[in-house]
Amino acid sequence: MKTKISLAVLLLTITAASVLLFSGCTETLKGDKTPNQAPIVYFVNIPPEGQTFSRNPVVYWVGTDRDGQIDYFRYHVTTLAEVGEMTPEEYIATVAGDRWIYLDVDPTEADPRTTNTIEMSADLSDPVNTYVPQYVFLQAFDEEGKESTIVYRLFSRNDNPPQTVVYGVTLDSPFVNSITPGGVITGVKLRWGGTDPIDYPSDPPPFEFKWKLFGPYTAAQFTALADSFFTEVYVTRDARVFRMGDTILRCDTFFSADSTDIQCDTIVVNASTPTTAFGGLEPFFRSEDEDFINSGYEGFNRVAQSSGNELNPWVPDSLDTIYDVFTKYYLSPGGAGIDTTVEMYFVFEVKSRDDAQVADLAPSFKTFTVIDPRRERDVAVIDFTLPTARNSTAPTSISVSRQFWTKTMERWKPGIDFDTTVITEESGPFRQQARDYFRPQYIVSDGGLRLVELLKHKVLIVFHDHIQYPNFFENADPIYTAIDAGINVWVLERGMLNRVWNQCQQFFIQIPATYQLYFGVAGTVYSGWLGTMVLNYCAYFPNNSADWVGAYSIDSTKWPNLDVDTALLHANYIWKDILGRPVWRPGVPALPEVNWCSRRFGTEIMYLYKSFYGNSHPLGFDLTFEGSPVGHRLNTGLFRTVHFCFTPLGVDTTQMQQLADSVLDWLYPENGESAAEAMSVNRYKDAPVRMTLEEARANFIEHRKEYLERLREAANEPVLR
Repeated sequence: MKTKISLAVLLLTITAASVLLFSGCTETLKGDKTPNQAPIVYFVNIPPEGQTFSRNPVVYWVGTDRDGQIDYFRYHVTTLAEVGEMTPEEYIATVAGDRWIYLDVDPTEADPRTTNTIEMSADLSDPVNTYVPQYVFLQAFDEEGKESTIVYRLFSRNDNPPQTVVYGVTLDSPFVNSITPGGVITGVKLRWGGTDPIDYPSDPPPFEFKWKLFGPYTAAQFTALADSFFTEVYVTRDARVFRMGDTILRCDTFFSADSTDIQCDTIVVNASTPTTAFGGLEPFFRSEDEDFINSGYEGFNRVAQSSGNELNPWVPDSLDTIYDVFTKYYLSPGGAGIDTTVEMYFVFEVKSRDDAQVADLAPSFKTFTVIDPRRERDVAVIDFTLPTARNSTAPTSISVSRQFWTKTMERWKPGIDFDTTVITEESGPFRQQARDYFRPQYIVSDGGLRLVELLKHKVLIVFHDHIQYPNFFENADPIYTAIDAGINVWVLERGMLNRVWNQCQQFFIQIPATYQLYFGVAGTVYSGWLGTMVLNYCAYFPNNSADWVGAYSIDSTKWPNLDVDTALLHANYIWKDILGRPVWRPGVPALPEVNWCSRRFGTEIMYLYKSFYGNSHPLGFDLTFEGSPVGHRLNTGLFRTVHFCFTPLGVDTTQMQQLADSVLDWLYPENGESAAEAMSVNRYKDAPVRMTLEEARANFIEHRKEYLERLREAANEPVLR
């Protein structure tokens, strides 16, 4: 028979048992506590004991802790020579804690920290032939600070010296000095690097570098410097360096069953010593020779700037922009009193050292020039016009343009030193240059516009009064660089942006990105007046397409309305085609091939196209340019430019002078602005759209790439018909 127990009795019994359990037990568990066990660490079989390396090895180990976790590892590296007569155990007992390398183990991370690239040293005096034995000591610690037994292995290392290279520096591309960071590409911007092809065929280690910038030197001083201290040395594959005239004795031992034969070769180092598997010649700058050092600053040992400091000249950086490179020179007796723009020579020397502290045996050096802009002159005209009797609507002679700009400058700023006197003349009637009037298409011996001449000025006028394509883009770089250096530019052009002249009309010509950046022109049209007139490529009657008779001012309080003066138009231009046929139309006194331009955001419109036919061009809408933009200005905060699609030789003289006065006043530096202020980031605070220096530099790099690519494409583009 089963006994029944009520629910109340059951609950009472459980409660009593609970009280007895939690309140009646006063005894605790007794026994011996297990002490903390030391962790264990040991090397695995990679790399094996005694292995030799020519690069820092990756060493592997294992660490375990039977009653906990590894908290961190530490290791210490030293040479066998430093251990000396002591045993490894005796030596490591003398090493302080701050001389170890520590590797923390995070249990939440996947990396157990049981491997690391171990930095080892090499013999600096003979790094290739001598292997340096060195110990790697290793120890583990658990979370309670218990340490393992210290284990160690002996490895050896040699090293092949690295090689240093300087990128993108030539004598053909001068730098522009800047006192402080300012212009887009001003300052001596240098980039260098190291390679270690023998030890690290790929994935080279981080290098350190030591560099010096020597200079400045005049052309004569630089020639003497190069003759005296630029030479070559013979560098062998086992890191030996021999000077010119040194004798190298190489001996090899050959063994046979019966004898031992020693054969020796003698090499006398000279300029014709060939490169072989044994070694080869490398350029060398004797900057550490006593005769160079003792020549002093007034001689050749002119250190403009250097890396790091006296305690540690080695730096990890592989690029830098060096500013204010002329100050020491101007403070010296030889440079005192120079207040005009100068271009002088510099030598940049840099050596790398690798992860074993072994330095390049023949440091790399590059020579280049740096221009110190003083902008001591006012305005220069760069005239791209190519006057010749066979080409229609070009100025009748070069004197027409010269006289126009000379009179315009004198009226704008009485007493101005605007010098158009010819100072050089190549063969040919128009190959003439002046201090303030440049003809870039005629500069043969100098290879184009010289940047140093542009940087003597405060304002440049780029002038092209001809409907055939000039060589503007072949000469654009020094103009762009001049803008970067704080010089403002006024462009007046017809047809400058078109690649070829014998084309039909093109409704929108894409403009190179760099030109867009500096002049705010997004695109332009091209009416094809000359090609149509002479070669009849297009269906319409070409003479009717010449219709520009002036421009409407957007704000007549700033800039006057412009009208063509028929007498000037007829007198100042050649009105014959390339076949000698007359093309002047007295009933339509208009300048041909004045195109219009679409503008980029941030430009300020100044002028609109005024057509002889108004809004009803006889050839239809496509050639109705009435009211289209033909002049604007751009203020980025860093520089100012003005861009016109028309030229001034046929415009009313009074109106054109008023316009020139307004434009030149806006472009000319205010309050005697210095060259340093011209490179200021905050130069123009009233810019409607501000361009930061970082944006300008980024744009410059990208746009320059695009510009060069377009130039390459344009060189092979077909003629459109």
